[in-house]
Amino acid sequence: MEYRLHEETLTAEVIESPNGKYNGNIVIPSTVTYDSVTYTFTKIGDEAFYRCWNLNSITIPKSVTHIEDWAFSFCDDLTSVTILNKDIEIGDRAFSNCPEVQITYAE
Repeated sequence: MEYRLHEETLTAEVIESPNGKYNGNIVIPSTVTYDSVTYTFTKIGDEAFYRCWNLNSITIPKSVTHIEDWAFSFCDDLTSVTILNKDIEIGDRAFSNCPEVQITYAE
């Protein structure tokens, strides 16, 4: 998974990667460690999973507070999204053109 680290806040965000790169079932971790520093995932960036046609399911940790615009758009095979933060902010068209997606909020 491609991500950007923000040293000043010790946070991380999932960023856009080439179309279709992600597939199968993905669980985004709450944290990532780089150079012995731990960063907390707080955001899924614009178009992060855009056109990942073979992405089936994704679990988003409680630490993520924002899903940006178009984050999962055109993920044709995406059927299951589990979000562990019921107060998450979801951007415009984040799940557009995902015809079978079911979003579940769990804590």
